[in-house]
Amino acid sequence: MPNTVAIIDDNTELARAYQKRLKLDGLDVLVFSHATSAIDYMRTLPVDMVVTEYQLPDIAAAELIDIIQTDLGLAQLPVVVFTNQDSYATKQAINGFSNCELVIKKAISATAFSKKIQDLIAK
Repeated sequence: MPNTVAIIDDNTELARAYQKRLKLDGLDVLVFSHATSAIDYMRTLPVDMVVTEYQLPDIAAAELIDIIQTDLGLAQLPVVVFTNQDSYATKQAINGFSNCELVIKKAISATAFSKKIQDLIAK
C-alpha cells in the first residue's frame, strides 16, 4: 500500500501539480483546499504525512499543526510546511513543533518537491 500524503493548499493549481508528481512517484495523494476539511478526514482515516501551505484561508499552519499534534493525537505524523515567506517569524512558528519536519520554498518545481517528500518518508 502506498504512503498517503495529504496536501492542504488553497492554490488548487499548484496542489494538483504536486499531486500529479507525487502520484507518478508512487504515493497516494489527497488534496484539500481548507485545513478544516483535512482535519475532518484525518479524524476517521489515517495519512502518513501532511503537506500544507503556511497561510490557509481558514486557519494558520501553526494552529493546524497543534490540532494534528494534540487534538488528533498524531504527534509523530510528519508535517511539511511550504511557503514563500522566508522570515524569522515564520521559521520560529514552525520550528516550535517537534513533528514539523521541514519548511520548503513554495516556488520549487514539482519534481524537486516530490524528491523532498520522498526523502522525508524514507526517514
